[in-house]
Amino acid sequence: MIVLLVLGSAYLGWMAYGQRQTLNTLRANLAQGGLVPKTVAEIQQSAELYTLYKDRGASDALLKGGEDMLSYINQIASHQLVNVGRVDIDPARESDIGKDVSERTYRVTPNDQKATFGRLNIANFLFKLEEDSPRVKVTQIEIKPKDNPKVGERPQDEWQLKLSVSKRSRKATAPPPPAR
Repeated sequence: MIVLLVLGSAYLGWMAYGQRQTLNTLRANLAQGGLVPKTVAEIQQSAELYTLYKDRGASDALLKGGEDMLSYINQIASHQLVNVGRVDIDPARESDIGKDVSERTYRVTPNDQKATFGRLNIANFLFKLEEDSPRVKVTQIEIKPKDNPKVGERPQDEWQLKLSVSKRSRKATAPPPPAR
């Protein structure tokens, strides 16, 4: 009986020693500068970068391609705070800005040539064009009063609008040939 008790207590001592080693390893991993805090910091940094990239992508309402630019401008023009309505968009003029950058310029005019807009609507239109996509810039604006006011008269808040919008993008480049 004593032999069994000695063997049982030796086994329990060996198990307790193993559990103590596991506990020490876990405490070392949880300690300042251990494996767990480093892993948590890496996960937090990756999550912040993901959120940043996701927000950048979501804030750019404009996708690639000329057709998307046309629908983008029409969508902004019909926005409830802009209320410019239907617009005519002249085909894009493409020009090379640099080695890898091209610029497409679109001429935007109201569908009705005699249509007039308030300054607030025009300002909202210009603001929304540039706000919703960082690649789009209003490059030229032509605003004329509806009627030619006499000298000293204040014109009514009715303005005719024409503008140019530019979109810059990187040129698609072919991948380099494989090294031999």
